[in-house]
Amino acid sequence: MLVAGRRLDPFAPDGEFSIGVMALDAQHRGLFELVNELQAAVENRAAAEMQSALLHRLAADTAAHFATEESMMAENHYSGMALHKMKHEDLLQKLGAFVVRFDHGAALNEHSLQFLLDWLTVHIREVDKFFGLWLNEHASK
Repeated sequence: MLVAGRRLDPFAPDGEFSIGVMALDAQHRGLFELVNELQAAVENRAAAEMQSALLHRLAADTAAHFATEESMMAENHYSGMALHKMKHEDLLQKLGAFVVRFDHGAALNEHSLQFLLDWLTVHIREVDKFFGLWLNEHASK
């Protein structure tokens, strides 16, 4: 993750973004890497086709990640699933609108990249962390 021109490891030992579920942490890491790639593509003025491919991949990987989380929630009877799923749906709708705007000629810029980074970090810190803690305590054995 790039912040103010420096690359950060969101899964450093301090655990800032780790939710304690290896499969989900790996997917989160992949989403951060895609945002990093997209930021680099924008900063380097890569072709719109490359930016589009990365943005579409981010949207697809996000949807797949949310499906994985929701499957784990259902399998383990997570009591917070309904609210968590609503947050996923809201994020997917916003990300989908973002992709549509880009596909219709809106350029990616610092503000749009910050939006992508913000929704990812906020969702992990404020929503996924609680699921990870709950899952580690209550998961079906």
